[in-house]
Amino acid sequence: EQFECKTPAIADIVILVDGSWSIGRINFRLVRTFLENLVSAFNVGFDKTRIGLTQYSGDPRTEWHLNAYTTKDAVIDAVKNLPYKGGNTLTGLALNNILEYSFKPESGARPGVPKIAILITDGKSQDDVIPPAQSLREAGIEVFSIGMKSHSSKLIHMPSLCVLNSSIYMWHKQHFEKIRQDMLEHSPLCEVLIL
Repeated sequence: EQFECKTPAIADIVILVDGSWSIGRINFRLVRTFLENLVSAFNVGFDKTRIGLTQYSGDPRTEWHLNAYTTKDAVIDAVKNLPYKGGNTLTGLALNNILEYSFKPESGARPGVPKIAILITDGKSQDDVIPPAQSLREAGIEVFSIGMKSHSSKLIHMPSLCVLNSSIYMWHKQHFEKIRQDMLEHSPLCEVLIL
């Protein structure tokens, strides 16, 4: 059964997706499927929940801003067509990027609306995530971190993401539907969206 937020969700959500080589093309296809299902849980609209997305590797690339799409179907179509970037993993740089560019009025961010960042990564950052994480927190942005890993890999840098003051979810790639449901059903994400 498809889970949906049952609250009158109003928020500005920016999804930050790790598109580095360590994720890989095959896993990136799973990430796209995960994102389609995640987006489907929200009531997307110009006056409801807005969703932007940035993909990063060595450099962040804004795929679309918060004000780009006004329907759920449009966001899901954009996710389906999200190209795999490849490159290094500079998570700290990407966190700074969404703070500087994505959560701005000219990008569709609204005053008085909850700001949420959802980070999806394998945790292997090649730069420091702590200062940008603190900056996000100081700006009042709630961060949810999803660590993607296989049974044989370890999320070495996920502990440093704890400074995000976020909920951290460990995602074994074969269980992406369960983690999506757990994230929405058992975390404060839906509650955060109540205005």
